[in-house]
Amino acid sequence: MALTRVASTSKSAETQGSSQRKDAETREWAVVCAASTFDFGTGEIDPHKAAILFRSRHGGGVHKRVKERHSVFIERHYKNFREFGCIADAHRSGRPVIISEEDALAASKILKAGHWVTEKIKGLPGATYEELIYFSTMDEALLKSPQLQAIQQKYGVSPSKLLKRMHAVDPDLIRITLRSHHKFSYAELQDRIRWCLTMLARVAADPSMMYHIVFCDESTFVLHGLSKHSVQVYCSAGAARPSDVCFISDKTIKPIKVHFFLAVTAHGQYEDANGVVLYEECSGTTDIDRRANKLQDGSEMTGKQEYWTKENELAKSTTEEEMEALLHIVCTKFQKKTGHWPYLSIDNASIQAHIDVTCLKREGQPNISMPAHHNLKIPNYSPDINRGIEHQFGGGKPRVRNECYSLNHQVITGAELRKIVRRQFTTGVPKYSVAKDVAGLTLLWQIISSPAGQQWTDQESGRVCLGSGGNWGPRGSM
Repeated sequence: MALTRVASTSKSAETQGSSQRKDAETREWAVVCAASTFDFGTGEIDPHKAAILFRSRHGGGVHKRVKERHSVFIERHYKNFREFGCIADAHRSGRPVIISEEDALAASKILKAGHWVTEKIKGLPGATYEELIYFSTMDEALLKSPQLQAIQQKYGVSPSKLLKRMHAVDPDLIRITLRSHHKFSYAELQDRIRWCLTMLARVAADPSMMYHIVFCDESTFVLHGLSKHSVQVYCSAGAARPSDVCFISDKTIKPIKVHFFLAVTAHGQYEDANGVVLYEECSGTTDIDRRANKLQDGSEMTGKQEYWTKENELAKSTTEEEMEALLHIVCTKFQKKTGHWPYLSIDNASIQAHIDVTCLKREGQPNISMPAHHNLKIPNYSPDINRGIEHQFGGGKPRVRNECYSLNHQVITGAELRKIVRRQFTTGVPKYSVAKDVAGLTLLWQIISSPAGQQWTDQESGRVCLGSGGNWGPRGSM
């Protein structure tokens, strides 16, 4: 089989540069290796066997010039040789297609506009509304927009090339990240509006109420090798990239878990405690020291059921009895320190529905009786309303990861992790952070309870606000 060397230009082989001659040698050797594996029975070559020969000493090291996978490189050039009888790349006619600025701007306008869809309103049979949906990919936009298809077909370019040209002529075209959240039904929106209006009226009648609210919730911090626990560190731009983080020792087989309850307030009496009323580990915590049913203050939890878990876990999540006992402690501590019973903001639909604040029980302690309206019963799926506690979880977990990283990158036992989590959610809480969140709650309630699209200027902050009609407030308002 004779090989024909054809230059990609009109210059003869003798006048080609050194790099061109080396490239031709590489292609020739690739075709020779492919031909040596030709199977006359099937009429096919074996690219993988050819790649082994291509890398052998017989090639004189020409394989080092190839940056792509050798089998792919060999297969492509052998196919080209069979079809055209030469080793040169296929002929490319004319200059690259240049999409006009006018068409690129028109395509960009289509992409930015998105498309409208009709949605049904939950809770209102037969009612619908129009919603604007933006395109997430060029392929989706081409599928749903005939005008965009026409522009692409006019120039015969790929979607990526069209998008690149659109970015070049239109700096206003950007791509942003949209975060997922719960989509409220009509009834849920009305529930949120009513709740915010009620709270605004109550706070207007008693401004001190804001500082008697205790925000309560439970959360979990888990360390295991399968999840990505990122840590942000400072280093020199020219330095070598630091090694990635491993928080768990190889000796640890099971994930390490701390399930805890946290209660915070903006009351001035808790300023020295950074707003923390109670931090307590709950059921499901790994390798917990105590097997008896005792809280951190040493008191008995109950004599009927063993909530605390160790190697053989008995309870996987917080029980109603355990939560009621924790709320009993919160109310007792708050009343003893401030002289007032707290208003409980509990972001747990099942718990707050069953907890009766008019008769809070705890084993071995007298029952607590508070007015029913002291259970604020925030609407379902409303972490923005309970931001006094949600922001503490959001800020505290990165602090836990940072401390784990600073302690030789390793957390070996549940006992060690429990100490870190407790420290970062008690003494590690930034001072006045809870008070800052509470100070902005009334404005958030106004935004949620105002009709969607209604605009006004807040007198205290001078901020221009836009009503959400019960929906999520603007990003940053939570």
